[in-house]
Amino acid sequence: MLLGKKVIFNELQKMHSPLHKPFPYRDTRKLQKDYKNTFTEDDCINADLNYYWMHTAGPLSYVLNKNEKKILFQQILWLRKSFFEWFPQYRFLKTGIIKYPILYRDFMNYEKARKLLLYYLTE
Repeated sequence: MLLGKKVIFNELQKMHSPLHKPFPYRDTRKLQKDYKNTFTEDDCINADLNYYWMHTAGPLSYVLNKNEKKILFQQILWLRKSFFEWFPQYRFLKTGIIKYPILYRDFMNYEKARKLLLYYLTE
């Protein structure tokens, strides 16, 4: 394993625990209440975050179990886009998400893991 890849792998190992926290329902409930006039009837931020984060947690478990060759190319393509690129209807939260500390912490942890995975898988 190349030195750079080993460093990234070590960082990914550290990400496993921060990603396995309960979903921040309290923060998302407050967020939905605060932005009730901005969300549409079809928006389901809990489901969209779960879906998006699943696409980071899955490849991470493959990498940590040294099965990265089993990661489909489609999964790598998925990692190339941020949450707000996949779900542009939530772009209004880009700056406001910081007001919800647990959600923000989890969001940033998943973003860090996603970017590290991209570096690791494309190096």
